[in-house]
Amino acid sequence: MAETNGWNVRRIATGLLVLMTVVFVIATTVERTHPWAVWIRVTAEASMVGALADWFAVVALFRHPFGIPIPHTAIIPSRKEQIGRALGRFVQESFLTRENVVARVRHADVGTRIGVWLEDPTHVAQVGRQVTEGIAAVVASLDDDELGPAVADLVLERLRSIHFAPLASRAIATATAEGRHQELLDAFLPALGRTLDENRRGLLDAVAASSPWWVPRTLDETVLEKALEVAHRFIDDVVANPRHEFRRHVDAMAEELVARLRDDPTLVARGEELKAELLANPAVQHYLDGIWEGTKANLLTQAEDPESPIRIRVESAVSGFGRSLRSDAELRGRVEVWLTRIVGEIADRFEGEINDLVTTTVDRWDAVETSERLEELIGRDLQFIRINGTVVGGLAGLVIYATSQLIG
Repeated sequence: MAETNGWNVRRIATGLLVLMTVVFVIATTVERTHPWAVWIRVTAEASMVGALADWFAVVALFRHPFGIPIPHTAIIPSRKEQIGRALGRFVQESFLTRENVVARVRHADVGTRIGVWLEDPTHVAQVGRQVTEGIAAVVASLDDDELGPAVADLVLERLRSIHFAPLASRAIATATAEGRHQELLDAFLPALGRTLDENRRGLLDAVAASSPWWVPRTLDETVLEKALEVAHRFIDDVVANPRHEFRRHVDAMAEELVARLRDDPTLVARGEELKAELLANPAVQHYLDGIWEGTKANLLTQAEDPESPIRIRVESAVSGFGRSLRSDAELRGRVEVWLTRIVGEIADRFEGEINDLVTTTVDRWDAVETSERLEELIGRDLQFIRINGTVVGGLAGLVIYATSQLIG
């Protein structure tokens, strides 16, 4: 559309030149019989001169007039490299300076815009997908042979640094403070009663084996039944009575164990021995060696699943960040400071590269193509210069002729 408009204006400018030429010829012809026509001839003659001069100036910017290599014509094709360097310096010094870029970021209120943009669930899902895909791409590019053993060593070193006895002491103390050990006792005792009933034959054989040979088996059965009856009664009493003496005994045992795990050097040392034995177990070593492979496979699988826990968590974090940006002025201020610092450093660090980018890009353009691009961009305005030259030239010629007549 812009190119069509440019051609229309060019036709108008050329048409004016042709019109002034026709007027000049007619005025020259009738001037002998109609002296007043001299004013029209002078005006048309000056318009022709102005139109031709401006035509030459416009054409000389982009090509040699009529293909004749007149000096200082085809300026743009012949000075393309200088134009590229000047344009690069202009962009670098006038636009992409730290001050201009930072001022633009501050004026744009980027924090609020990001917050508004993240209010759209579609944008949140888009960011979540890009983040998880980025994580997956990074994870997939890592060397398993190097990272697998490194992760295993890191986890193993972390486990070795944990002291088992103090950790167990804190865990038991927390459980007893919240009454969880009593809940465990309520679940354990009925299970113990069922286990005793399910193993009556084995218990009877054990009782018979410990009795004298002359004691009849029926008496062993009676003794076992009485013992099981007493055990069940005890279990039922403890389960039914939250204040049973046995519960207080368990509390005391738990408190004692907490203290010993925390303060008893022998028990602490035994805990470290058990930890060392556990970590040296081949099954544990095999598990540690497979941590990275399992983690990597899990991440890659979840990255492809829109409903995966990691995708949902990332989207939740992104959405929460957007809401915070909208409501928290302090957070927006920190984001703005961070962004201005980043763009300022980029402007400082890459100002030379930006100049080189513009310069080398223009250098790669073909000279004729560059001339055509610029002519297409500003040609319409240049054709108006031709029109103005025709009009102004005619008026100037008329004024000059009138002045000469007055002086004469």
